[in-house]
Amino acid sequence: MKTTLKSIGAIIIMGIMLTCAYLVGTAHTGDTMAEKWNDNYVDMRTETEFTAVGDGLYLYCNDGSGYYWEP
Repeated sequence: MKTTLKSIGAIIIMGIMLTCAYLVGTAHTGDTMAEKWNDNYVDMRTETEFTAVGDGLYLYCNDGSGYYWEP
């Protein structure tokens, strides 16, 4: 009886350890909203000039970068 309880206890502990390892392995910090925003959007407060063309718009920023946008 004592060995059976030890075996059941060991199985339960291994299951808990396996679950914890899974949760630690799948947890990640992820991108913050600011990082996603910087990667996907142009800060229009830095826009210094624009040129409208027939089917789009050229945007120029104060850091020297330029972007082309078409609808």
